Amino acid sequence: MQKFVVDKNGILTVQAFDKKNKAKSNKECKIDSVKGRFSDKQLNKMKEDALLMRKDDEAKVQAKMAANHLEMVCNKIRDHKE
Repeated sequence: MQKFVVDKNGILTVQAFDKKNKAKSNKECKIDSVKGRFSDKQLNKMKEDALLMRKDDEAKVQAKMAANHLEMVCNKIRDHKE
């Protein structure tokens, strides 16, 4: 029988024992993934980049909304002339 538990830190704990063995010898193995994690410096850099990109995205949305509004006004003027 096996039991898998992931704690709040992302550490996987695996417990296994043989049902046939009356003594039920438990063995525990902990697996953590320290390798490959982002450092605090890397995380902060990603957050800063995201904020810069967000400002750029908002500017693009505003420009597109202005272009759409201008097109709508032009269409109304054209329809009014006809």
